[in-house]
Amino acid sequence: MSYDIELSQLFQDQFRLLPKGQERLVQGKVDVLKHDPRPNAKNKKALVGSKDPKRFRIRAGKYRVIYSFTGDMVHLWNVDDRDEVYVKNTEKGYVPIPITDDGDSLDDSDVEVQDIEPSTPRTRDYYRQQICEWSQQGQPEPQAASVTDEPYAGSEPTRPKPSPTPLPKPVTVTLLRRMRIPRRYYLALTACTTDADLVTAVTDHDVPGDVVSRVFDQVAEPDLVNVIYQPRKQIKEVEDLQRFYDHDVIDLQVALDPAQKQIAKTVLNSGGPWLITGAPGSGKSTVLLDIALDMYRDATQEGREPRILFTTFTNALVATTEKLLDRIHPGPRPRFNVRTTDSVVAELMEKAGETWTRKENETLQGLLRPVVQKIYQEQYVQRSLLDHDRQNHSLHGTVIGMEPLTNMTWKYLLEEIEEVIVGRDMSEQEDYLTEPRAGRRVSLGDVQRDRVWDISNAFTRELSRRGWTSYARRRQRVAKLLSEGQLQDRYDAVFVDEAQDLQPNVIRMLVELARSDDGTVRDLYLSADGNQTIYGSSYSWISIHPDLRLQGRTRRLNTNHRSTRQIVDAAASYLSGAELESERGALEHRN
Repeated sequence: MSYDIELSQLFQDQFRLLPKGQERLVQGKVDVLKHDPRPNAKNKKALVGSKDPKRFRIRAGKYRVIYSFTGDMVHLWNVDDRDEVYVKNTEKGYVPIPITDDGDSLDDSDVEVQDIEPSTPRTRDYYRQQICEWSQQGQPEPQAASVTDEPYAGSEPTRPKPSPTPLPKPVTVTLLRRMRIPRRYYLALTACTTDADLVTAVTDHDVPGDVVSRVFDQVAEPDLVNVIYQPRKQIKEVEDLQRFYDHDVIDLQVALDPAQKQIAKTVLNSGGPWLITGAPGSGKSTVLLDIALDMYRDATQEGREPRILFTTFTNALVATTEKLLDRIHPGPRPRFNVRTTDSVVAELMEKAGETWTRKENETLQGLLRPVVQKIYQEQYVQRSLLDHDRQNHSLHGTVIGMEPLTNMTWKYLLEEIEEVIVGRDMSEQEDYLTEPRAGRRVSLGDVQRDRVWDISNAFTRELSRRGWTSYARRRQRVAKLLSEGQLQDRYDAVFVDEAQDLQPNVIRMLVELARSDDGTVRDLYLSADGNQTIYGSSYSWISIHPDLRLQGRTRRLNTNHRSTRQIVDAAASYLSGAELESERGALEHRN
């Protein structure tokens, strides 16, 4: 059996600070643990003095690796010199465990525990508690498995504030560089000579609490009690440790919690299409990227270079994904594409030889007004122009003011055409009349929809006459070219993050890009959140494309690692209230 390896933040920092050459020795011991972490009473033993009976150590020369294991996961907590790693943790305080000639600690019966005056405040505990509190501000909430109701194991707040104590080790630029601390914090941190100075670095110099806490662990006594609550990362191969030490890998892959790991395993081993759902902060994107990376690694190890597309709607989401991917898997990835859906559309339009000129919404709104003028009578045109003047010539705020579209803005009318009629690929008027427009906020009856449909047709004719197009129409065109076989372009796997933000035409395009040579759609993976939609689209997946049969192929992440339950419930309540027009509501509002 082969175990997965998970590293605490303390282990990561200590490993990077090992002297050159010692990291390979530790790496070899980690490889031993990967194959069998069970203690053998030789070099793998229970850790003497630990409150956790399931915590062990393995010898690596003069260093000791402290670990535990659960299920198929080995947790590496810290690695340190043998003289530093053995600490007796008692209710009365911390005292070192004596070391024998062979480098091992004595049994508990051989240890004389020194009394520590309980009224004497421990400086490390006092300032560590402050830093710990600061480090939790602005940081992701801990994994569900790490949640505890126990207070921090430090001095009681009623104890007097102790005098600052000099740090046992200096904070040097070399130390900060090896730990990959951002350079902008070097000046404030290297000026710290006492534990109180480190607290001041947080309060007065805006150094993040988690950064200061990491530095404190390396220049003072490390926080071995609360190490289990630190963010953890994982490695797939032991060799990644060497790349991590050499800074070839700047960061490691975020460790999945048990539920995330099980979903990733299920999805990866059974092929798509799959849908992963969950609230914001539940880790949908992390799981999706983990599956993509595993698929990429497996294929490259077999000598294949798979063509993988990881796509989402906004440039910001793409930039975040690329940054994470570069930190986990730096270097060239010629066939692993992280792109926005519209950049994929632009590339396919070019391949198809389509030369339509895409216009921005401001220009399209300007074109929409004369189209409407040709449809409406002169009295409505005059009223529209008057309203336009009252709004200081701002198309965004202009109210059309013409029956039956009273109080509808030009911006809203354009969105109705582009996002609903075009985005949902409606070719028949009856489709639009019966379409539930959940999330559009303004209810439209049959008379209003008839008028919008007429305007949409006239607007389409005017765009064609000018040789213009829009984002939505480009997406619609590419989806059609792919589905009709006029455009041949395929990926070995397609991953779609935040799919709820995409128009149906885009999803249809991505389904076709994931189609195999045999005509099936197997390697398509989506993440979505029905309560986190920017554009208010409401539809069933199978209504978008017949190959999106996701019944029994949907997994939900229920643990939120970013927001509290109160925030999640409040957001869900707000967003559910925003869907003003359900399918039933649309029927009730008919004229």
